[in-house]
Amino acid sequence: VSVPKGSLCNLSVKVNVGLPPETVYDIVTDPENKRVFKNIKEVVSRKVLVDEGLRQVVELEQAAIWRFLWWSGTIAVHVLVDQNRENHTVMTDMITD
Repeated sequence: VSVPKGSLCNLSVKVNVGLPPETVYDIVTDPENKRVFKNIKEVVSRKVLVDEGLRQVVELEQAAIWRFLWWSGTIAVHVLVDQNRENHTVMTDMITD
């Protein structure tokens, strides 16, 4: 975790899940991945801005589920996702309206 000036934090994660990198990448970048990630209620919108074959930049808005004690609800999450199949990376930036 790092905290660059002007942002909350940057998080770099490495995880061993026992699956080939291509399979994990497919799960993370699948437009229907709300089946896997239970905190995603729905994909509100998904727009491919750049498609260069192995690399895509996608504008994505999702309704995420939150829970705290006995309260719960949804929050809109609006992100720009830069996904690169060649090196199996996914970078996200929050979009502020």
